[in-house]
Amino acid sequence: MIKFFYPRLAGQSMVKNRRFYVPYLMACAFTAAMFYDLCFLAGHPGLKNMKGSASIAFVLMLGVIVVGFFSGIFLFYTNSFLIKNRKKELGLYNILGMEKKNIAHLLLWESFFSAIAGIGVGLMVGIALSKLLLMLLLRLLRFEIPLGFQVSAFGVSVTAILFGGIFLVNLLHNLLSIQLSHPMELLKGSNAGEREPRTRWPIAMLGLLTLGGGYALALSIDSPAMAVGVFFIAVILVIIGTYCLFISGSIALLKTLRRNKNYYYRANHFISVSGMLYRMKQNAAGLASICILCTMVLVTLSTTVCLYSGEEEVLNHRYPKDVSFLLSVENGAPAPVDAVEAIQETAAQYGFEIVDPVTYAYISFQADMQGNVLGQRGLSQYSGIDSCLVYAITSAEYARITGETVSLEKNHVLAYGMNGIGGWDSLSLCGQKFEIDAWIDAFPYTSVSASHMTGSLYLILPGEPDFETIRAMPRLEDDGDLGCLRWYYGFDLSGEMNRVLECVDAMRTAISNTSLSHWTSDCRQDGENLFYSLYGGLFFIGLFLGAIFLMATALIIYYKQISEGYDDKARYEIMQKVGMSKAEVRSSIRSQVLSVFFLPLIVSMVHLAFAFKMITKILVVFCLTNIGLFALCCGLTILIFAAGYTAIYLVTARTYYKIVSPNP
Repeated sequence: MIKFFYPRLAGQSMVKNRRFYVPYLMACAFTAAMFYDLCFLAGHPGLKNMKGSASIAFVLMLGVIVVGFFSGIFLFYTNSFLIKNRKKELGLYNILGMEKKNIAHLLLWESFFSAIAGIGVGLMVGIALSKLLLMLLLRLLRFEIPLGFQVSAFGVSVTAILFGGIFLVNLLHNLLSIQLSHPMELLKGSNAGEREPRTRWPIAMLGLLTLGGGYALALSIDSPAMAVGVFFIAVILVIIGTYCLFISGSIALLKTLRRNKNYYYRANHFISVSGMLYRMKQNAAGLASICILCTMVLVTLSTTVCLYSGEEEVLNHRYPKDVSFLLSVENGAPAPVDAVEAIQETAAQYGFEIVDPVTYAYISFQADMQGNVLGQRGLSQYSGIDSCLVYAITSAEYARITGETVSLEKNHVLAYGMNGIGGWDSLSLCGQKFEIDAWIDAFPYTSVSASHMTGSLYLILPGEPDFETIRAMPRLEDDGDLGCLRWYYGFDLSGEMNRVLECVDAMRTAISNTSLSHWTSDCRQDGENLFYSLYGGLFFIGLFLGAIFLMATALIIYYKQISEGYDDKARYEIMQKVGMSKAEVRSSIRSQVLSVFFLPLIVSMVHLAFAFKMITKILVVFCLTNIGLFALCCGLTILIFAAGYTAIYLVTARTYYKIVSPNP
């Protein structure tokens, strides 16, 4: 029986502390199930045979890395709450004669039982949900759902190894914490930090500087390429600033409230403010963590929902025609009639009818951009920042493809800007000045080679003389065929759509057999597979991460309320004994919880507001320029998340009250 003493004691201890262990084990099982399912999907053999499989695999593997990394940090963080509330019990064991090596045996068995329960249940849940999640993913990707059911040996082994390692690290941390603590320190472990903290102004100033720097960086972004480059820098600055301001700024705020006699000397405010102030050193870190998690949920869900909701709009913008060709000719060469005829003949051979064809001539080149001053540059110097692609057509060509007659004087143009370009009265292009009569709302058929990482500028010129002037502007030797005359030939196809890709491949072969040496092509159906794979995969991962971040937020809030409830129980018992009524106790609890509970949510909304501009620039990289759609997705995400957050508040506030009130 002696050899079963520690396992039996560990089991009894876990049952007695089920209020702490059950949420912890549920979180372990949930994260293990999510991690297994991502491993299962990332390695599913059926996905490798689908078009766009490279994009799907990349997104899913990115999700595996993020969830694995987050699981380690999150479970270590929640384990610290768990051991903090166990220290008093372990200290009592130590005083009653149990040596620290015996306590280590106890913790070893508790960790073993936790690992078996968390990993085992997580794998069972993950395996049970894997088929459902595979069906959901394929539905989002618009692929056919295969029959059959399978278990990923790779997913099971990687999940067991990763989460086994996490439990081992947590065990070592707990053993070290117990080994370095004096028995009396263990007895007071849950009350550590019970002295008034100082207002650390250097940390507060660091918080203001880093948070302000992150906000300023986010608001100063004008280029999608720049947004991608500085996004993580801004995120790191905001995270540092959030922790610093919660740790030091919250203390300063509470001390300010304490100095306000009209506010402080009320029963509910007196108890809540003084209680929070003495524990704010540990409380602030939890609030900052909740704030960061809330921000992650809002940014992740709003962005991925926006991408998935706007994918059809992106496709229509990216592919105004089912098929489009850019045909480049040398200066002075005739129009590429033979290439167009080859395309038309190939379509007829495959039984397709060319519908609504559009043809126009234009020139394009890459330019440095400093304000409204643009200078031509070569591809070898391309940096993606402070540069744009310039497209120019004559007013006659514009009128022919749009039906709108345009009358322009010499050196006067109409302009259309993409990705933040616009609003000038004039521009200087390679040393020549042009007056801008008006900025038009849209250009009907943007080039298939348009870059979404840089700005694009479309110019409608008065006539051939200005057109030839731009063509004759000097360009660098390594500028390639930029600046050459190009022909856009776009059209829709009517016929058996399952043969579109086969027909387009034949068109490309036919053009290769002509005298044309420079050409590019685009096909909507070919691009659909990539877009659906990428956007559907991102939406799927967004839902995954949103669920995990929300679970983490709820669990941290729960542990925070439980931990503080046990800390405050003795205080409220004393206050009731000296005459404080139950109604005053409830009012004081409500004041304390409300004072800090919704602060992380409000700050996360502020973070999202400042990040709005930067995120819209990043969405441009994914070809999404509908700012209104992103604003709508942000608003809906905030409303839904706030409702869930309020539900968590109602549950945890009730639990907190049951703990601190002797007669609930």
